[in-house]
Amino acid sequence: MPATLARHRGDIAAVLFVCSADNAISSAVRHSLPPTFLGLVAKLLRILRARYLIVALSVVGAIAGGVAVIVTSPSLYMARARVVLDLVRLDELTGSPISKDFAEPYIESQLHLLKDAQVTGRVAESLGWLANTDYVAQYENRAANDERDLRTWAGDTIASASSGYLLPESNVLEITYRSYSPEAARVIVDLLRQAFVEAGLDERRESAREHQAWFDGQARKLLAELGSLVTERERLQRETGIVLQDDTKDLESAKLKRLNGIPQLPVAVRRPGPGLADQRLSALDAQIAQLSATLGPNNPQLVALRQKRAAVALSAADERRALDSAMLSAISQAQALNADLQLQRLRVGSQAQSLAELRQIQDQITVLRGLYDELIARSDDLRQAANISETERLPVGAAEADEHPYFPNPGLILGGTTVFGTALGVTLALFVELLSRRVRGVTDLAAATDAPVLGVFRLAASRSPRLRIARPKKARAARGKPRRERKRSLKGIAPANVP
Repeated sequence: MPATLARHRGDIAAVLFVCSADNAISSAVRHSLPPTFLGLVAKLLRILRARYLIVALSVVGAIAGGVAVIVTSPSLYMARARVVLDLVRLDELTGSPISKDFAEPYIESQLHLLKDAQVTGRVAESLGWLANTDYVAQYENRAANDERDLRTWAGDTIASASSGYLLPESNVLEITYRSYSPEAARVIVDLLRQAFVEAGLDERRESAREHQAWFDGQARKLLAELGSLVTERERLQRETGIVLQDDTKDLESAKLKRLNGIPQLPVAVRRPGPGLADQRLSALDAQIAQLSATLGPNNPQLVALRQKRAAVALSAADERRALDSAMLSAISQAQALNADLQLQRLRVGSQAQSLAELRQIQDQITVLRGLYDELIARSDDLRQAANISETERLPVGAAEADEHPYFPNPGLILGGTTVFGTALGVTLALFVELLSRRVRGVTDLAAATDAPVLGVFRLAASRSPRLRIARPKKARAARGKPRRERKRSLKGIAPANVP
């Protein structure tokens, strides 16, 4: 039975017998092999055990690099300051609240403003960096293509060490600054917050001034347009003689309305019934006729009645004359009123087109006057906003600095370097293994050949000779040895896991 001997580097060796056994033995051996995933894990562990020096050197090197970073890197301290942002803002043009959809762009603009030169430049100026000879010398030695001025250059130095973010579920902006000294970090982050608040106030005032100038310009344009409309209205009034009142009614139309409201009298008036004097006169006539039938003509009573009748007849005649005069006056008034009404109707009808033009001009004047009043009121509000001292950014608490440096962090650095070194060592070990493939187990040989594996033997712990797959020359030398020596070379090999 031919045999091939291969062993793992270490104290484990495997003797793999290959033969042309029947299918039953071959199937039993194949089912005894480990599953695919476990086989891969086992194969990986065998490779790493064989290449453990590569993994160990990678981990030690990475840890040494991390220790070097910890020892050589200067300590950096973090300081924090907080500001409350007013997210419920009003539009300076319309005065209405801004939609929540603009909250995120507004926050982004505030974060950009935090690192802008108008904020960081204030901090550099407050720290006296612009007058510091060392900073001026560093600025003079900058790159030739750097066209920034000293204020912007110093501000960018501060911006590179600062950052800001909005705390979750709040409108509080936290500003951070990193420095080699905790006290310096605390002072600079406090100045940075103060400059951020002042820059916001200046920005608000400048925005109010710009919008006020816009409103003033629009008001001047409306005023000029109003002047031209008023001039046109006065020209039409002079030409047509129409004078409009405050309610856009002209005097002629108002007069016509008043005339229409007066009760109209008929031109032909019937004479009314007998008056009081006529009634008394009729009563006296009836009484005299009745007494004349029984009394003589010279009867004193009858004479007295006739005298009384004469007086009443005079009163009745005067009453009839007064009534006729009143009737004539009423008729003349009715005729005059009807004439005035007809004349006024003709006059208003003839001025209809001119009146329509005047009313259209007056409507435009009314609308523009209302817009002008609104613009002036909004401009006054913005004028007051340009002079306010209240800001929409409210500082919260005092600036704080960490007592311990946030960099270098030994635990984080050593943990990260250990993981990195392990990953690098495993990668290098697998790469070296790919360059120099070895048969290190049953699965390796089963994958390399179609012959069934019948058994696996382990070498004794006391004997660990380095055995390799026999080459043709060594195989011939082995065949030339005596049988007793070949048995001695296999002494100490114990069978294991033989199916």
